[in-house]
Amino acid sequence: TGFSREEVVGRELVEVYIRDDYREKVREVLMEALAGNETSNLEFPLFTKDNRRVEVLLNATTRRDVTGAIVGVMGVGQDITEKRRLMEQEALLLQAQAANDTKSQFLATMSHEMRTPLNVIMGMNQLVMDTDLTAEQRKFTEQIKTSAESLLFLINDILDLTKIEAGKLELVSIDFDLRQVMEEAVDSVASKALEKGLEICSYMNPATRTQVVGDPDRLRQIFLNLLSNGIKFTNIGQVYLLVELEEATSTHETFRFKVFDSGIGISEEGQKKLFSRFSQVDSSTTRIYGGTGLGLAISKQFSELMDGSMGVHSDVGSGSLFWFTAVFRKSSIPQDVAFPPFELSHMTAKVEAVVVTPNDTLRNSMVRYLEALDVPTVSVNDMSGAATVCKSEGVHRVLIACPPVDAMVNAAGSAEIPEGLVGTVDQMKSIMADNAKVHSILLCPITFLSQ
Repeated sequence: TGFSREEVVGRELVEVYIRDDYREKVREVLMEALAGNETSNLEFPLFTKDNRRVEVLLNATTRRDVTGAIVGVMGVGQDITEKRRLMEQEALLLQAQAANDTKSQFLATMSHEMRTPLNVIMGMNQLVMDTDLTAEQRKFTEQIKTSAESLLFLINDILDLTKIEAGKLELVSIDFDLRQVMEEAVDSVASKALEKGLEICSYMNPATRTQVVGDPDRLRQIFLNLLSNGIKFTNIGQVYLLVELEEATSTHETFRFKVFDSGIGISEEGQKKLFSRFSQVDSSTTRIYGGTGLGLAISKQFSELMDGSMGVHSDVGSGSLFWFTAVFRKSSIPQDVAFPPFELSHMTAKVEAVVVTPNDTLRNSMVRYLEALDVPTVSVNDMSGAATVCKSEGVHRVLIACPPVDAMVNAAGSAEIPEGLVGTVDQMKSIMADNAKVHSILLCPITFLSQ
């Protein structure tokens, strides 16, 4: 307590050292012990010399001589300050957990209740869209559809969050093709990238065995979240998904997934907030780009449920790299990966591919795919470069052109082939007319395949 022996010996304990509101209780315990009665323990605060509060557990017992006569009281005080603090913290924790469980149950119930009428709204709106509508009416119904889908995504995120918090989210374990999930995710967001004039591409070594056992839906959800964020925060350039086999054992395989974008980037301080629930880099981000701040938090937890992790590398103005890992069981389904799937060695003439695209990321991705197929490849930025390469004789060439997306953005939804695409086709025809051994393939954004 900070008092010396000289300061306390001979002084009245109760009157001097016990506060007014506890004096009677302490005196009662001591008097009961002095009377020879059994007493219970008493907890009370004792204040030190420097006025610091100490929680004390007092136990007073009767002291007797050899004849059994009562000669005094022996009191033992135990400092239980730390114990009391831990007990209070535990009580607060239990109280907070109970409140959190109540909140999670409320959110889950409300989310389920909201989904039912929302699904009806979406269904009825779709029936309206299937009828003959004026241009203005169709615009209104499409806006209803977009808004309803956004609300449904938010509700699903809240449901996932409540399941994760309650520890009730369980991953399924089924056979699936990793490459198929990756390509489906890229296809799903391709139209959004096209609307902004962005290139979007992906790469996974063709020789990698992709049949695994895990949860394809949760993996797809992570892909869609990271790709959608990349598109949302990128105004010029590209979004690129790379999948790599990081480690393999006799029973499991660990894959590393990377999503690159050339967007606005994230500060070091902002990166600390990214994976927190309902948190974004700053308030201006929400105003400009929208979002709830749930997607990354949920994606990170999905990755951890797959025995992986998630992180980010970024600088302001230099784009971002979001990565995550996941562990899958090896599938028992046979999958013989033999590359290349065809042989070119029996051909007497040399065969070469010429990749034409101004986008470095897309060009490198195409070259890596072709090289994995053992196809000799040359890459150029534009058609004039392709024309120069194709002038040399004695080689059969396949001209693979990937026109720039920005030349076709304004034509989205049009029934006519975009002007930029027509120009590319004319240039390819000209090169083939001048070189009989040149054949061509035109790769265009997926949204233009029907045109």
